Amino acid sequence: MEIKIIKQELNIRISESITIYLAQLLTHLDNSTKKLKRTDEKWKTIEGILNLVSSTQQPFFLILPEIAVPASYVKNITDFIKNTFPPNTVTILGIELIQLTECKEIIDTLSITREETTDILKNNHKDRIVNPCLIIVKQDDKQCSYFLQFKITHSKFQGSLDEVENLLPSDYIYHFTAQHLNFLPLICSDFFNMPIGLYKKIIDKIDYEILKNGEPLDFIFNIQYNPSPDHQLFIHSLNRIYDDGYKCHRNLCTVFLNSILQGEKKGGLSKILFYKGHKLPEKQPVKQIDAPVVGYEFSENETLLCISFDRLAKSWDPNRDFSPLHFSSYEQHQGKWAMMENNEKYPIRYIVPMEKESSLSYQSYDELSHKLSDLGNFEKATEWAEKAQRYHEKRNDYLKAASTRLFIAIQYRHQGKIRLSLQNYASAESLIYHIERESPEFKLTLWRIKAGRTLVENYLIKGNCNNAYKKYALIIKDIKHYLSKSQIEFNIKKKIKLYKIHAERQQAEMKRLLGKYDIAYKSFTKAYSQYTYFCPEEKAYSALGQGDSLRMLGKFDDAMKKYREVEEFAREKKNNRLLARVIRNISEIYRITSNTDTLKKLLNELQYLSDETNYLFGKIFYLLISGGMFLKENLNLSEDNFGTSKNLSKLDGDYLAIEYAHSLFGIAEAKRLKSKHNEAKKYYEEAYGIYKETGILWGIIRTSIGACMIEPTHKLRKNLKRKSDDPIDKKFIDEFNNNTLDKKDILFLNIP
Repeated sequence: MEIKIIKQELNIRISESITIYLAQLLTHLDNSTKKLKRTDEKWKTIEGILNLVSSTQQPFFLILPEIAVPASYVKNITDFIKNTFPPNTVTILGIELIQLTECKEIIDTLSITREETTDILKNNHKDRIVNPCLIIVKQDDKQCSYFLQFKITHSKFQGSLDEVENLLPSDYIYHFTAQHLNFLPLICSDFFNMPIGLYKKIIDKIDYEILKNGEPLDFIFNIQYNPSPDHQLFIHSLNRIYDDGYKCHRNLCTVFLNSILQGEKKGGLSKILFYKGHKLPEKQPVKQIDAPVVGYEFSENETLLCISFDRLAKSWDPNRDFSPLHFSSYEQHQGKWAMMENNEKYPIRYIVPMEKESSLSYQSYDELSHKLSDLGNFEKATEWAEKAQRYHEKRNDYLKAASTRLFIAIQYRHQGKIRLSLQNYASAESLIYHIERESPEFKLTLWRIKAGRTLVENYLIKGNCNNAYKKYALIIKDIKHYLSKSQIEFNIKKKIKLYKIHAERQQAEMKRLLGKYDIAYKSFTKAYSQYTYFCPEEKAYSALGQGDSLRMLGKFDDAMKKYREVEEFAREKKNNRLLARVIRNISEIYRITSNTDTLKKLLNELQYLSDETNYLFGKIFYLLISGGMFLKENLNLSEDNFGTSKNLSKLDGDYLAIEYAHSLFGIAEAKRLKSKHNEAKKYYEEAYGIYKETGILWGIIRTSIGACMIEPTHKLRKNLKRKSDDPIDKKFIDEFNNNTLDKKDILFLNIP
């Protein structure tokens, strides 16, 4: 089942101020049927609220919690709103559990014809029930629009509702958009649930498809019938949308509106939450919540809260001392709602993020750090991993401590903090020697550390792909020998075999960089086939390698198919590190094919991803590809881009060899096209020197052609006799030898 997010445009006008009424109501359920009891009494309560809020002629939201509204009074409510409410109002009602026949009556009464809604009536099992939320929008033209959204699945954490077994699942949620306003409703556990058949949570889908696409979202309204409003699953989901470093999340306001449950002091504790960076007026006593949010928590009593915003969240002035929020509370007395003179009876508690070690388990630390790494937030991933590492080492669990330290080394590598990366590889190795040296766990972790250091020292810094290939070969040989001589438990044996495939995939990458594109493609294909269904990310990286090899072979259509496979996976899984890599390579194809408009859009996304995540290699390749693009249209800007990438490639006393050489080559190209031949020749020769040390055949051939275009008898002409699998290399060499190579031709093309 795939959950659809359906966008609905509304004709409502909300000024810079907005009012939200939250009705935290006492809910009585029949224990056997789970239907509302005392429905006439409930209607009187709701009618009193309707009368109160309709007295204003300003736009507002009115929200009632999950299963709080009797189905038999839906028409009374909708008629009241239609006849009495001012325009530009939104009402969100949690309707009690109803059977499909009752649902059909509501749909018919309100003349709802939307396909996603009427589809639910096609179910043949009429005894199935639904948990609906009715959204009523009285638009600027005073016409009312009606939307039914159904709960997708119940949760075992929802008290007596988890006994309901015949709930008919839904497959859609609404995303409402209007001028200056965007919001969506969710029903209780849909906030954190992972529906059957889905690989991710609903909130993850919202996070990716709306927020990370840069679309504004002002409010999430989560209506609840929830005995555990502070359950860690809600808190973890708050972490997912607020604690990943994306700026677009920081204007989001999340509202949890809960029922008061009958017969016990549970439920309530409704909340209105914002990103922790917002300045809010504090209410005492202070309550800590283990999430990156600030906000307010309300009482455990039946009450109507009115929250007034002087401005919408996205237009708040960060220079203000606090965000402009105003609260008023109403209580029911003899069937009428009246404003309380103070909030002492129903306290409003100010919530702040946890500043000390949280209540999360170390598993949660590890989980969060890996999730944040996939999102591309390497700094935050490192922060959480450090907590996990301290936990493991404190408990003398050196295996986990070493593995976590290895993970931290990788996060620093992504950011180009090479010295810190190497220090953490060394720390990981020192930790691993605390465990038994012949154990399979020791061996596996040590191989991982050695491979990581090889990647950094031999490939990234020195660019010595031949040496890196040989060191990976030694690791593979050692793995094979160990597997042949040792009796190993099945699960760890499977992990070791898996890591052998990883090492072989890294060898394939070295072969590709050395210009053995066909061999590399076959090796990547082998790795792709060896990875099982349970290694989707590894398969994606193998497919990326296939695409890169095909691109260097000039098979751009085939390469693009592989890239699209990887792109789809990366977007689906929100793996922004992988997404940046594949967009980088797709961009290069569009540069080769001169599709400038699409190229610029892709480069914008690459720049955004790289800047937001502090992904150094994404930043460098954005500059390299942009510099290559500007070789056709703006040589000064091109040279500036290559110069910046050159500076970014410099490290403390060293440089990222391949990226540094690419930058020098790009500068040489810009200088040649400007007819600054002496300067160009100097840069070609410098780039060539690094390419020769690294063994990058592409760079050796291209810089040699460049130098010879300036000086036909240049000593580097000898390299034009080299054989290359790259058809662009062959074309340039043939044209040079035949004196048909145009002086305006760009050699900086199809970067490996």
